[in-house]
Amino acid sequence: MIEKVREYFREFGVEDRILEFELSTATVALAAEAVGCEPNRIAKTLSFMTKEGPILILAAGLARIDNKKYKAQFAEKATMLTPDQAIELIGHAVGGVCPFGIKEGVRVYLDESLRAFETVYPACGSPNSAIKLTIPELEKYSNSLDYIKGYESSQQSSKKAKDSELIVLGSGNMGLIYLTQWKERLTYEEIVMLFPDLIPGLVKHSGIGFVLV
Repeated sequence: MIEKVREYFREFGVEDRILEFELSTATVALAAEAVGCEPNRIAKTLSFMTKEGPILILAAGLARIDNKKYKAQFAEKATMLTPDQAIELIGHAVGGVCPFGIKEGVRVYLDESLRAFETVYPACGSPNSAIKLTIPELEKYSNSLDYIKGYESSQQSSKKAKDSELIVLGSGNMGLIYLTQWKERLTYEEIVMLFPDLIPGLVKHSGIGFVLV
């Protein structure tokens, strides 16, 4: 909700720095195109549910969640919020989720991948907005608790996908997609996070008639 974010930034006198676009910025690729920067400088915000409540993690645009690192950090498997939960628990809808103007009790963390850049562009509560912030500004305005290392670089993710020789075998009636050479069943959302190039490839593949979404 961009007005909520605008009101939040007004406390710091930076509300005029919010950028609004005619086109969508709901994905990293769209946001990078709208802003005119490399995808990794888009500070994407992902929301998760933990035993202690909802959390937000901001990371470089092309970084992918590393389930082992996440579990080591939070002592549980990564469970993303549903779109309805994001609105209810965070205060922003998917596509515009950000750490600004959020509901009380939501913990915010920054991933180490952001430290590679002087400035980044997080969303501002709507699917067509962003703001350019330095890393110290992001730390301040997000009220982040700490830096974590819960993501892997896009190069590491691509290598993992290549080494695993991923092939979709089929989909179950519970929304799970089964992969060869992978130790556990992954949800659609987890596949999108871990292997962003897989789904578009499947859609174009002549041998696959559908992809469960």
